[in-house]
Amino acid sequence: MSDEPEEADDQQMRILRASIKKEDYLSTGSTLLNLACSGMPEFGLAKGLYFWIAGDSSSGKTFLLLTCLAEAARNPNWDKYDLIFDDVEGGALMDMEQFFGSKMASRIKAPGYAEDGTAVYSDTAEDFYFGLDERLDDVDAGKAKPFIYVLDSMDALSTKYEGAKFDEKKTADRKGKKAVGDYGDGKAKINSTWIRTVVRRLRDSRCTLVILSQTRDNVGGGIFESDSITSGGRALKFY
Repeated sequence: MSDEPEEADDQQMRILRASIKKEDYLSTGSTLLNLACSGMPEFGLAKGLYFWIAGDSSSGKTFLLLTCLAEAARNPNWDKYDLIFDDVEGGALMDMEQFFGSKMASRIKAPGYAEDGTAVYSDTAEDFYFGLDERLDDVDAGKAKPFIYVLDSMDALSTKYEGAKFDEKKTADRKGKKAVGDYGDGKAKINSTWIRTVVRRLRDSRCTLVILSQTRDNVGGGIFESDSITSGGRALKFY
């Protein structure tokens, strides 16, 4: 087996690291994870980039990314950044100030707010991408601060297509009919189409995006396939 692809990836990583200034990096709060991400013990994430983190349920993904936001809150190089936490799963019920400090607790924001001040999180993949695009427009126009945006998680998002298919199947079931079959929820196509545009815009605006995904058992997978897979298509990992 050739080592050329691995060597090419290493070369790309070295070029990327060389192009990022020290003050543009952010620690994940874990030395080992910093090393895995950047090859440097102090730094993991960086301005202007997209990161995808996939792991098993209850493996600590949410806590890890909230720790990253806490690191940003205490790092003066990130003082002018908004810290956006899109809590789609609604699972981050811990006391933010107790676990991550008052600085982080005072700066963390939801993607949007209702008139009564209630936090509004993304419900569908379309909500997520449209809201992210509008926020990047505001950053480019100087109407908003650059940001770190954490989506928790891609799996918890629905799609307009999925909602329409549910209504169709429900109506058919109530009438004693069989709905037309379909494949997937349309999320893979949405990610494949829109994530590449987002990645390009992140570089220009120097904003950072982190998407969390859940792994699931690869039921029926062959002996040469991975034991676990993620939903949402391959584009999430590719970019």
